[in-house]
Amino acid sequence: MSSYKSDFRPLKEDDLSTEKLPDLEPSLPENDQDACPLFTKLPPETRNRIYALSLEYSGVRPWSDTREPARRDPGGVDINEDETTGTNAPYRGNAFYFRPGYNQPRRILIALLRTCQRIYREASLLPAEVSEHTFWFYRGPPHVKNGFSPRDYFSKMSPKQQSQVQRLHFFTQQFFLEDAWSNIWNGIEIVREKKKESVEGVTTNEIDTRPSHNGIIPFSSYLASRQLSTSGLTLSTAIPKAQRTQLIKISPRTLTITIRHTDWWFWEDNHPLALNPFHEGATISQHQARLYPRPDPSRAAFPSQRAWGNQFVTMPSLEELTFEFETVMRKRDQLDNIIQRALHWEFPLRFRPGTKELIYLVADPASLRAYTWVGATENDLKAGDNQQSALVPQFAGVISGNEVSAAAWMDRSVPETPVLRPYENGEGPRTGVPSGMEEYYVVFLTWKVESGNEE
Repeated sequence: MSSYKSDFRPLKEDDLSTEKLPDLEPSLPENDQDACPLFTKLPPETRNRIYALSLEYSGVRPWSDTREPARRDPGGVDINEDETTGTNAPYRGNAFYFRPGYNQPRRILIALLRTCQRIYREASLLPAEVSEHTFWFYRGPPHVKNGFSPRDYFSKMSPKQQSQVQRLHFFTQQFFLEDAWSNIWNGIEIVREKKKESVEGVTTNEIDTRPSHNGIIPFSSYLASRQLSTSGLTLSTAIPKAQRTQLIKISPRTLTITIRHTDWWFWEDNHPLALNPFHEGATISQHQARLYPRPDPSRAAFPSQRAWGNQFVTMPSLEELTFEFETVMRKRDQLDNIIQRALHWEFPLRFRPGTKELIYLVADPASLRAYTWVGATENDLKAGDNQQSALVPQFAGVISGNEVSAAAWMDRSVPETPVLRPYENGEGPRTGVPSGMEEYYVVFLTWKVESGNEE
């Protein structure tokens, strides 16, 4: 693993006082569209499904709309070039970020939202809700904006958009996970949503105003300021009230953490795989065998600031945590050994209201899934580290504004779209892997909030 200097910096008071983007207020009366079949024939549930499918991230052919100037919606989010800088050419096959689901830049096409005020009112928050908001720590696509700064990314959203964020995805190098994890949420407050029954009996969500740890204070200060009562957690002294209202607030329900083959310590030197979320600092092989008991919240040292497995208390809104582990096939046994240990990992998440009892994320063995896919060799990945362009060379002209036609696209040699193939235990390496390619082994495992009534 190449060393990287952390891009995190201490949060200053000026950062907290950044003016929030306003929510959109229509300047003209809304037309009810009483004659439109979309609203008169289709129920809201069906319309919502149509909206969601239309507003998801998708890959776009490189000749389509690549040089249109970026526009911003009233909430401040780039809407015609989301996460890109003007090109949709495919990624190089030996780029660190080329993998299943990430073979080219993605964008959200929002022409639907420009149709009429009623559609905008019904669907404008869906992009924030249905999208998986992805961050790279590090070695992400160079064109991605704010790819390693959740605060800068979410600051471009209005408060209403922020409140709809449900799904996060972190690509993390092992060194970052073990050394800088507690800094991720600088300037952001993770709050829980609680369900509220309306007068009409329709269940709605509202933000729980009880503040949680947000990453700008040591957790020891958070624990010291915590008041045990039936009202839940407070931060009465840790963060001034005026500053808390200026923090970005999100309530993600799911988090996926991906550790790619190139994210493990010293992958370039064929270093053995090792991972222990409750060990302080870098994990080597002799550390991962140690089993740690459930942490005791009454101990002054809980949780260890450097043990990343104890840091999910900064995300009390989580309901599911999924890890995606990846390595080359020759290290499959090493990864399987980590997975067997991971089944026993228990991550502290939040306190049960009014008690000193911790609620944990526990592994769901039924969620365990293994896959393989074929990509660039390790030597090609090492060579790709020295290439500045994220894109297939044939399409580099898109950046400079040259025309790229559909016919030219079809004639170009581009990497085959990577696809995950289910792997059965004991199956062995795939036969017929093309020469000059590498087979990768990927395992998914999900942790869920342990069962039991929290109230």
